[in-house]
Amino acid sequence: MSYDFYAAWNKEEHKKLFDVWNAMSKSYFKFIFGCFYENKYLINQLKKNPNLNLLDVGCATGQLFRYLKIKKVLVNYFGVDISKNCIQKAQEIHGKNFFKRISAQNLTNQLAGKKYDIVYSRDTVLHQLEPLKFISNLINVTDDTLILRLRTRDLGSTIYDPEHSCQLEPGEEWAPYIVINYDELIKFFKNLPIIKKVIVNKSYTILGGQNLRFLDKNLYLKKTGTAETTIIISIGRNTKKEFKLYESSYIEGHNYLKKNKYKDIFFKVMNKFSI
Repeated sequence: MSYDFYAAWNKEEHKKLFDVWNAMSKSYFKFIFGCFYENKYLINQLKKNPNLNLLDVGCATGQLFRYLKIKKVLVNYFGVDISKNCIQKAQEIHGKNFFKRISAQNLTNQLAGKKYDIVYSRDTVLHQLEPLKFISNLINVTDDTLILRLRTRDLGSTIYDPEHSCQLEPGEEWAPYIVINYDELIKFFKNLPIIKKVIVNKSYTILGGQNLRFLDKNLYLKKTGTAETTIIISIGRNTKKEFKLYESSYIEGHNYLKKNKYKDIFFKVMNKFSI
C-alpha cells in the first residue's frame, strides 16, 4: 500500500463529508453534536468561564464554531485545518477572520508562539503518524486545558505502522488510523511534569470492521477493549501537585445514538421540516 498521507484531506470528497453537518437543521445538529462527551464538557467549562480563547485544531468546515453559536456561548474562537477546501467552506459560512489553513508540520511555529486557554482537537490524533508527538505540539500551545477525542485499546500495544493501521478515506485515499494503547498513553501523560490532571471517558465500541478500516485483527474483538475516548488534560505549569487521573465509561457519541435510536429518528424526521 502506498499513499500520500495528506492527499485525502485536500480532496473535494473530504469537504463533502463534513458538509453533512452544515446541511443539518439547528435542532438536529445540536442533538447530534451535543451527544459527544468532549462537547458537553467544553460547553460546561465555557459557561463557567466566558470570554476564554479557544483554538480548534482540525476544525474542518466549522462544526464546533456552529455549535458554540447555537448554544450562545461566548468565546474567542480560532480554527485551523490542513484542508484548503474545508477552510474555504468554513470562511464562507462563518467569516474569514475565524479560520486559517495551516500545514501539518510545525504546528507550534505556525501559531507564532501564542497560547490558548483551551485547545480542542477532535478526531485528529488518530490520523497522525506520530500521535504522541502531535499531542505534545498541542500541549505546547495550551495554557490551561487540552480537549482531545481519539481512539484507545486496553489490551495490546499501539501499532504505529500505517500499513497495518489505516482507513480508506473519501476519494479512495488511505490515511493512518492509530489506536493507542491506553496504558501507554497515560504513562506518556504522567511523564510530563506540566500535566497535573487527566479526565478520561472511554465509550467502548469495536473499532474493527467500521468505516473501511484496515486494522489489527485484535481490534475486531470485544476483549481488546477498544473505545472512542475523550481525554481532557489540565496544564499546571509551575506547580508541584501530584498527577491525578479520573476515569469513566459513559455511553456517548455513536453509542449514544445507537442506544437512543428512536430519539435519533425523531430528530431526523424533524430535520426534513426545519432549518
